[in-house]
Amino acid sequence: MRILARVVAGTIVYVIIVVLAAPFPGAAGLMLTFPALNGLSFFYEGQERAAAMAKSMLWMPVLNGALCAGYIVAFLGLARVVAPDVLAWLLVAAVIALWVGLVFRKTVDDGIAPQHQIKYGIASTIVGVLLAALALCVASYLHSPRMIAAPEREFFSSTYISDIVWSNRRRVGLFALCLAVFLVATAYSNISDAKRGILAGLPLVPFGGLLSVASDDELDIVRRLDILASMGVSVWLSPAAPIWFVYGYSRYLEARRPSDGTARDALMRFSVLLLGWLLCGAAICAITLAIYFTAR
Repeated sequence: MRILARVVAGTIVYVIIVVLAAPFPGAAGLMLTFPALNGLSFFYEGQERAAAMAKSMLWMPVLNGALCAGYIVAFLGLARVVAPDVLAWLLVAAVIALWVGLVFRKTVDDGIAPQHQIKYGIASTIVGVLLAALALCVASYLHSPRMIAAPEREFFSSTYISDIVWSNRRRVGLFALCLAVFLVATAYSNISDAKRGILAGLPLVPFGGLLSVASDDELDIVRRLDILASMGVSVWLSPAAPIWFVYGYSRYLEARRPSDGTARDALMRFSVLLLGWLLCGAAICAITLAIYFTAR
């Protein structure tokens, strides 16, 4: 029952994040790696494991972001040659296979040493900026997709929230599945902290999100390509916010006094977690606006 309660609570938090992000469809590429699962994993596992988990977890935004970018680029390049629905499933199978192959490498398991984590974050951010700038130049030269799409639903309507939740039901379901896998694996298996950090970065939500767009029969191929092309500009910067989130929150948990198991202690940890998510959201909004005004 404890695991079920945590899955339900975590899923409710994720639904709130999805609803708050809905008015900003131009940030979809950046939201692919939003650290919702990372943050809840830290919160549920406790501060004692935070530093060890963070070492391997820091690899996940880069791996997931790179694979999402590869999916988008491959789909954009092949969608007019291969049947889009078939291509969408072939590519998701390919990125899943690549992810599994990569996360079992010793380099990922060893993680990023604490003394190198700031340098790693700076280098990842700089590379992301350069790749996003290159992608923006290419996209503008080819067909200039919309960098910030207008919301497709009327705000403050009676069905606004329910419409958003329903349209994102697959993402919400995949998130609940990822959180359940993490909680069950850590509760009933004696896995290392490195593997816990990797499980906290399960990419079913971003991969499933890309698949849902690429294989959406309700959208014609031109609209699908337009959406993915827009995401393909910002996706290169998607690892930046979660990297700094993982670094900052894990350092906070490591530095604070040992947890006393009280509700007040849990409230303090969760309050800082919310602050971290809000900072990530602010960074994503700033990057989205920067891309928009650069593209104009």
